[in-house]
Amino acid sequence: MGVMLMAGFLDELQSVPGVFGACLFHSREGVLQTNLPAIYTTEKLNEIGKTLTRLHAAGQMNFADLTDLSIRYDESTLLVRRLDEDGILFAILDADCNLNLVTMSLNIIQQELKGRNLVSEHAPSAAAAAASPAPQETLGPGPAAADVEPILAKMKEMLPKILGPMAALIFDEAVDDWREQGGGTRKSLPALIQLLSDEIGDEAKAQAYRSMVDPLL
Repeated sequence: MGVMLMAGFLDELQSVPGVFGACLFHSREGVLQTNLPAIYTTEKLNEIGKTLTRLHAAGQMNFADLTDLSIRYDESTLLVRRLDEDGILFAILDADCNLNLVTMSLNIIQQELKGRNLVSEHAPSAAAAAASPAPQETLGPGPAAADVEPILAKMKEMLPKILGPMAALIFDEAVDDWREQGGGTRKSLPALIQLLSDEIGDEAKAQAYRSMVDPLL
């Protein structure tokens, strides 16, 4: 199965009104194909894919005939479909997206992929993945930064209104980067907000988020 063919399936799914984008994930090889925006890096999508694979597997332990797993948030929905023993396809949808249309598209994609090798021509080799540098371990905030934690919690709570269901993961990674750069105090919070604005990648949305969190500073 060629890369263009799989990309076409994902683009077809994205054409359904309310579908933000999708990702094909393999439990051993990682991300095989995605058309989600660049803020969803391969590293982030691999973390998301692993979590969703475990959640779907847990659901099937209780409901043997489970096909789709739907996780709803205030502003969006995350829909997960298992394609085979090792592969899932997950899509990020607007909260008011017609799930029936998305499900029909997933059914078509699954039928087209039946019997095909999901990994072929898509995933980087296991050796290449193993050669990738491991993420650096970061330290949590010290006692002197304890007063910042309630503010961070509120900022994290507000971000899904802008970025949807992946916001918590994006926020945690931005906080890790902020702390690595010497952040951790109330005075350095503007630097964290700038990091988050860069992750949002849309000036109007970034400004909306800044307006939401400014009263906290």
